[in-house]
Amino acid sequence: MPIRNFTLKQLNYLVQVSQAGSITDAGRVLNVSQPSISTAIAHLEAVFGFSLFVRQHAKGLTLTPEGRNVVAAAQRVLDEAEVLGQFAEEMSGDVSGVVEIGCVITLAPILMPSVIAEAGKRYPKAQIKAHAMSHVEMINALNSGAMAMALTYDLPTGPEFDFMPLQTLESYALLPKGHPLANRGRASLHELAQDPLILLDLPMTADFFESMFRLYDVPYRIAHRTPSPQMVRAMVANGLGFALFNAPLLDDTAVDGRPIRRVEVEEKLPNVTCGILTQKGRVLSNAAGEMKKLIKETVRL
Repeated sequence: MPIRNFTLKQLNYLVQVSQAGSITDAGRVLNVSQPSISTAIAHLEAVFGFSLFVRQHAKGLTLTPEGRNVVAAAQRVLDEAEVLGQFAEEMSGDVSGVVEIGCVITLAPILMPSVIAEAGKRYPKAQIKAHAMSHVEMINALNSGAMAMALTYDLPTGPEFDFMPLQTLESYALLPKGHPLANRGRASLHELAQDPLILLDLPMTADFFESMFRLYDVPYRIAHRTPSPQMVRAMVANGLGFALFNAPLLDDTAVDGRPIRRVEVEEKLPNVTCGILTQKGRVLSNAAGEMKKLIKETVRL
């Protein structure tokens, strides 16, 4: 359907004239000149293609039947615009509403629960909805406008994004307890690659870890691929291979209770930086802006 070319101001003039019964009286109420109101009414009549008022010299202006319908619809539009304006004022001036935040799946259970808890204490009228996702899924969510921001790594994105670094994370190896290299606490990629690799198979993440072997020309074989960080750790703990990781290892057991060990890698491996990813040029709501500040203040790995 064609878009009608009129403004809220013109609709407001129409409603005021219908209530006052004359352009002169409406002008006094609005503190607007009569020619401005007359021009607005004439424009609306031209847009709709029919007369909104019957002009009677002695009685002023009387709405036509069509005019009454337009005025009723115009009042509804003005009422909705008022509600929208109040909502915008609340969103820009108060820390309230829902803030959608994505977080890379390897960090989500480590970071987001404490962020949500702290946000609830500081801003009881606001709510964070956290989404554990892959890096690629977060890119898509930010591009679609579904997320206000994302907590992720400094993996390739594009010029349409801004990245605020928070903390650099070192890459390391995971081995089961009792493995000879685990007892040493340090090993080379060549030594590690004697065992099969358990690969965290997330978009971009898998290639990042595999690139470490290519960097040092170390042959390796993949025993299992899984997008689940918990599954990777459990497989390692059960002696099915080793893994490369960079998310913090806060507990020395896998989800099944079996022990797991962090081992430093002798080669200088690429590190990643955890940070906040946002769309360049997007103005965040007041609530989202405050959540971004909170994350910057509280995230420690």
